[in-house]
Amino acid sequence: ICGTWAKVIDKHGVETGALIPPSGNDRIRIAAYYAAPLLHPTYVMRRKMFEALDGYRDMVAEDYDLLLRAIDAGFKLDNCPIWGISYRQQPSHRAFVGTHKSGDYALMMHKRRRRGLPDNFDATDARQLLQNPSRVERYATRLLEKGFDRMQRHRLAGAITVAAALLLLPGSRHLAVRKLITKVRLAVHG
Repeated sequence: ICGTWAKVIDKHGVETGALIPPSGNDRIRIAAYYAAPLLHPTYVMRRKMFEALDGYRDMVAEDYDLLLRAIDAGFKLDNCPIWGISYRQQPSHRAFVGTHKSGDYALMMHKRRRRGLPDNFDATDARQLLQNPSRVERYATRLLEKGFDRMQRHRLAGAITVAAALLLLPGSRHLAVRKLITKVRLAVHG
């Protein structure tokens, strides 16, 4: 499965950054511990691979789940160091709490498979993660959206708002620890 880099653009088409995922199968396997190591709108694979993995499953983080299953099945993943797309990133893309919960669910199934256990995927369980978010989750999601929107105008004020929202979110510390561990492992790996 092969992905590419992406230029990030705002709602006016102005380039605001870049998404440069890791390259090399070993580094990608390490990066998969934190998040999807290939950018979903950029990757391609042979149809036989997609069918061998039984395609996407009914969950929010379906791309992350598919890539983790590909890793577990022994497929090689890599990113070509080319600009494949211009990606319009809206604040709400980064702020959806359900994406993080669904990603945690996909990672939990990956860990089960690594121990030789069935992942026991259940679409109902995956959907229930998104049902009835707590009052804190709803507030933190709105605060995240506001923070990312503020970052377009006032970078520091937006960053402070985003940090405050992340402190409120259940599981955000766990996600931050996973990101830190992944960064250290990637640095050690070279």
